[in-house]
Amino acid sequence: MLYFGARPVDGQPLASEDRRPHALQVPLRRVAGGPTRLVGESDVRPPQVVEVVRFRARPGVAPGDVASMLHGYTAEMNKFGSLLYRTVAHDGRGGWTCVNYWTNRADKERLNADAQTWSSLARFGELVDTSTLDISSFAVERPAAQ
Repeated sequence: MLYFGARPVDGQPLASEDRRPHALQVPLRRVAGGPTRLVGESDVRPPQVVEVVRFRARPGVAPGDVASMLHGYTAEMNKFGSLLYRTVAHDGRGGWTCVNYWTNRADKERLNADAQTWSSLARFGELVDTSTLDISSFAVERPAAQ
């Protein structure tokens, strides 16, 4: 199980004790379809973009069906060489979170556009409540060299 603490909404760092989380979100459970390649182990390129995809399965959809769809999607993503690492988590109540680490934003956008035609996503609308789909991406900040 993975628990995340609530972060300050203003985006400020957690440098002082009063800014650290005082409550935890609902735990996430890691499911099949997890990592693709480990950054720094089999691929030394550092990620430039992290993408967080959150959604809820439609009522009555089995978690195994969503996991199977995501596994196929991950296999397709791996063919392009721009996805460095991916984790998939399920909260046990229909909520899903995928965290993707990409080589760069242009490759991420190109792959996501191409993905709309993949057979691995053909069932997406049947399995997922698309009104709950939330995709955010962020540039990875690197500490300045000293």
